[in-house]
Amino acid sequence: MFLTPDEIASLTGYKQPARQIRWLAACGWKFEVGADGLPKVLRAHADARMGMPAQAVEAPTVEPDPDVELLPLDQLRASRTSVHDLNPPFFEPTLRLRGIYFLFAGAELVYIGQSSCIARRLAQHWKGPKQFDGVAYHPLPHIAWLKLVEGAYIAAHKPPLNIVGV
Repeated sequence: MFLTPDEIASLTGYKQPARQIRWLAACGWKFEVGADGLPKVLRAHADARMGMPAQAVEAPTVEPDPDVELLPLDQLRASRTSVHDLNPPFFEPTLRLRGIYFLFAGAELVYIGQSSCIARRLAQHWKGPKQFDGVAYHPLPHIAWLKLVEGAYIAAHKPPLNIVGV
């Protein structure tokens, strides 16, 4: 019925309930704050906000195991967009997707990440210490797949700014 605390943390990018609540309110999400101080988001609302068709909202909440083919590095490199062609904070509709994103410095893949909203996460990186000038992404249909597929990409490409196990 509700998103789990881990799903809300993945959605908002924050672990602290106060920051989660602030993000949900700022982004116009419908939610309630429980007696425990945690935000409660209906799964049906989250599915609708993430663009799932109405009939998919009725589907079981257990997601299938990902059978995702990893995109080759050459294809990612060819599909990257220069950050100079984007308008920070990255409001391009295509980047409002959930999935895996790839940061490039020139032709070198330097970082791989995952987010339920790639645009929001890129805006955070834009203000952070990572130096990058290109972005590519691989959209995913299920939020539950993000960490697993991100891990597979990191293991395959070993970008220098990813620290595994930390």
